[in-house]
Amino acid sequence: MSAGTQPAGYVHPMAIRTLAEIGIQHQGRSKSVDEFRDVPFDLVVTVCDSAAEEYPVWLGQGKRVHLGFLILLKPLARMKKC
Repeated sequence: MSAGTQPAGYVHPMAIRTLAEIGIQHQGRSKSVDEFRDVPFDLVVTVCDSAAEEYPVWLGQGKRVHLGFLILLKPLARMKKC
């Protein structure tokens, strides 16, 4: 599952294309992390530093760890402007 702290309301076209390249047909939607508070996760992983800052403690079930990908965020930010 995937969710964001500030969902855009759509799934980025590059994400859908990337999933298709590895044989996964996307059928989801943009979701807020708040939708998953009652889901019994074993592990919750944040990959964006802002998410780690906004949710320093996961209030739902499961252990939270952070694995940041700052280098990947910069090219995506530039692509949003296109």
